[in-house]
Amino acid sequence: MTTEEKHLELKRYREILLATLDYSIERSKALDYGETLIVHYEQLKEKTDESFTKGRLTWLKSCLRDMTEAERETEDFGFVRYIKDKTGYNFDIFDKFHKRIDKILERKCIKTENQYREVLSMIDYLCQLTAVDQQKIDLLSSLLVGFGSKLSGIKTPKSKRESSVKNKHFFNQLLEIPSPDHQRTLILTESGTNADDGSTQVVIQFPQSGSGVYAVDGINLDIKTYWKDNQTIVIETKKEFHVKQKWEQVQDYTDIIVVEYMEKKY
Repeated sequence: MTTEEKHLELKRYREILLATLDYSIERSKALDYGETLIVHYEQLKEKTDESFTKGRLTWLKSCLRDMTEAERETEDFGFVRYIKDKTGYNFDIFDKFHKRIDKILERKCIKTENQYREVLSMIDYLCQLTAVDQQKIDLLSSLLVGFGSKLSGIKTPKSKRESSVKNKHFFNQLLEIPSPDHQRTLILTESGTNADDGSTQVVIQFPQSGSGVYAVDGINLDIKTYWKDNQTIVIETKKEFHVKQKWEQVQDYTDIIVVEYMEKKY
């Protein structure tokens, strides 16, 4: 690495690390983690500038890896967008996630419900990007159709599977309600390629991350959801729905949301 290349690398890691620390500070303030943690992050920002000045690239890389561990574990796509908006750099920490998606695309087959959920997450992420990769969305959507047929026991004809690729993937937000303290947001969405190949999802958006709560096959299901209090949501649904995801609670660090289900019969 030449002197100029090292300087550019130092600059890149410094800016991304500073933005990451700002992200952590904003989250700590939003979740009221206390001043001690914020002071720690501010000290790390000072050490980041010092390490940049002294050319300590190894320290910058190591600190950045440690500071993004939680975002990697929770697949916090909002973090990637934050870094891009603040620094202009593309900094994708989800290498393992993308590799899993790439393997699914290579074998042209979803094998498990966990892979199904990850493909759904990938599609939703791609739909939110400024430069939408419609071809990748269509390919992933066609795999969802195939796996949905496998679960139902009804084989989808090849002609129908191929035609589904031509359909645009839709993503509709039906409901968005802030918690009483306005620290989190409850979201109800529908997504898929058509009415026969869609799903309904309930999501909690924390200050700097999001978590899926409940997901079922189908759209136009008249599912209702609302806040009971700051730490509890209620989901009104039906037992007969085909459930793909159902959590009794979700959390972001120490911020825990309890989920109460009201399940009716047809």
